[in-house]
Amino acid sequence: MTKSELRDMMKRRRRSLSATKILCYSAIVTDKLLHEDCYREADTILGYYSVSAEVSLDYLFDQAWKDGKKVALPVCLPGHEMEFRLYTKQTEMEKSMFNIPEPTKSEKVDPAKGKCLIIVPGVVFDPDGNRIGYGGGYYDRFLAKYPDIPRVMLAYEMQKTVSVPYDGNDVPVNLVLTETDRYPGLEA
Repeated sequence: MTKSELRDMMKRRRRSLSATKILCYSAIVTDKLLHEDCYREADTILGYYSVSAEVSLDYLFDQAWKDGKKVALPVCLPGHEMEFRLYTKQTEMEKSMFNIPEPTKSEKVDPAKGKCLIIVPGVVFDPDGNRIGYGGGYYDRFLAKYPDIPRVMLAYEMQKTVSVPYDGNDVPVNLVLTETDRYPGLEA
């Protein structure tokens, strides 16, 4: 199966989840992350605005703020590049070219400073940490620039496949957490 076919199949599968299951699984997955060293050691969580039946990051953000951590969300830039900007519940958001809210007017985060953890979105993953995102390559370009930042994907077990096709531009994650399992992926 091609990346595109896998992406389409998994998006359909993910959309079949009820709102109740999404919230339940999201809480379980987030709780697992809160017990990981990569979360405890981070002072900034580079997250994303959850859409389309993705694991909700709302609980993670609330807990990160309680734990005194900063939260940042991506802003898409020309040339399939992105940067992260600080996010709070009061942050003014604007819709991106993908119709996803972005904090375009808040302070830019320099991932080279401090101790960041990046939560990487994806549609499909394999036990080795390879993933298929949404096809724009934004995250792969960003991750290639900051290889030392721990990379975690929060997903549903139903998004797992035996093997994900990948090429030299694809950057795997260090850890995938689902409601039922933990996949170490590529060692940090």
